[in-house]
Amino acid sequence: MGNNKALYQSFFENHIDLFPISMYPWFLDVSTDGNWDVSILKKGNNVLAVWPYYLKRKWGLNYITMPELTKWVGPIISPKIGPAKINSCLSSLFQALPKVVFIDQNFPYAIEDWSPFHWLGMKQEIKYSYQIDLNQSTESIYNNLNNSYQKTIQSFNKDDFSIVKNQNIDAFYQAHSEMFKRKGSAVPFSKDTLQKQYNACIDQNAGALYNIQDATGHVYSSVFIIWDKHTWYTHLITDDVEKRKSGASIFLMYNLIKEAKQSGKSTFDFEGSMIKPIQKVRKNFGAKRIAYHRAFKYANPLLSLIKKG
Repeated sequence: MGNNKALYQSFFENHIDLFPISMYPWFLDVSTDGNWDVSILKKGNNVLAVWPYYLKRKWGLNYITMPELTKWVGPIISPKIGPAKINSCLSSLFQALPKVVFIDQNFPYAIEDWSPFHWLGMKQEIKYSYQIDLNQSTESIYNNLNNSYQKTIQSFNKDDFSIVKNQNIDAFYQAHSEMFKRKGSAVPFSKDTLQKQYNACIDQNAGALYNIQDATGHVYSSVFIIWDKHTWYTHLITDDVEKRKSGASIFLMYNLIKEAKQSGKSTFDFEGSMIKPIQKVRKNFGAKRIAYHRAFKYANPLLSLIKKG
């Protein structure tokens, strides 16, 4: 481990509450094959702030982008830093990043004030995720469900189904591929990355793959859940499209929300989407909208073709 990564690891261990799972060192390792680094701000032997990044190269050009299947990466500042020092801290971190033709990251929720990044010449796009507060009672969680979801859960013939933990990533990826194929597009991540993330999450006791299936073993819906110290995340969801009217996916998700509460977590996070029908589903579960920033700076707008290619 390089010195900067070692410092990051130490800072992370001392401030783990500030980090989403996508910024845990081991998660970055498996999502980038270890090809990530970090800008560090120190005072003496104390690390004051960090800014991890995934550096890629294409067409002879270096750029910073998001790793596959990774929701948030960006700066984290020690709570000991007062408001008056935050701007200078972020500026120092930014200047220490490698010289690239563009940077494009989804910042973690902790970044709320955009002003310092505007002053650094960065642009922003507001994006949303949806969360359920697990500190409320199970009764309140149920009452916050859309009426049609309540009726689906009440009427669902649960005796004919079972919710099981699954280890068949190949089948999960294949089902995901079929879902995207119906939309006329390819899966936007590799099976290799998915497998590595799954293996690492199992090793770290930080995730599981859940299926809801009938008595024949036919899978109606699958959810890859990952979790950190405080939150369960719906990392990936796939359904048998022809079975959606059964209500199995709604029943599965509701039970996972309850299990997250029983595990002692404080938040259930749907990991964001700007797709209108998906947002509607999140709201139907009673989830509340929470904003985060997509932060980017391109030397030339045409360079966005690198990211899409």
